Amino acid sequence: MPLCLHSFALTYCVLFSLFTSGCSITSLQLYKMFTTIQVGAPSPRSNCLLTVNPLKETELILYGGEFYNGNKTFVYGDLYRYDVEKQEWKLISSPNSPPPRSAHQAVAWKNYLYIYGGEFTSPNQERFHHYKDFWILDLKTNQWEQLNYKGCPSPRSGHRMHVTDLSGRETMCSTAS
Repeated sequence: MPLCLHSFALTYCVLFSLFTSGCSITSLQLYKMFTTIQVGAPSPRSNCLLTVNPLKETELILYGGEFYNGNKTFVYGDLYRYDVEKQEWKLISSPNSPPPRSAHQAVAWKNYLYIYGGEFTSPNQERFHHYKDFWILDLKTNQWEQLNYKGCPSPRSGHRMHVTDLSGRETMCSTAS
């Protein structure tokens, strides 16, 4: 069964407050073309992606989001994995990652995480860019790939995504907000 999500900002805030610790790096592991660094909890943010890893039910995946400190907006493009049992955050760094974004939507399904759309806000909030790009993250290799399909929906943020099985044929859908 596919795992669907909608910006779980509240869930993330609860997790963030429960597991906040310093941002000290305690180990570094290199594997193929990506790096995994054990770190403290990510910085506070909203409009991020937070979902259960379909390959490991005790692991959460966090991607992107934004934070406004009253003067400046920060938009993130970082990817974290959180091991619920060990209470450990890992920062995953991978080439060909999507640009920073918030208010994007995703579906974790089988071995992959699919991301569509979202927005980028300049630090002074004077410029906005809405994405219409479609990305896939291989959850086994941590490799990103941009999918270039014709007929994708218009640029959008704050939308919803889901996967539906239509008599053995899966369909992915992104709806406007």
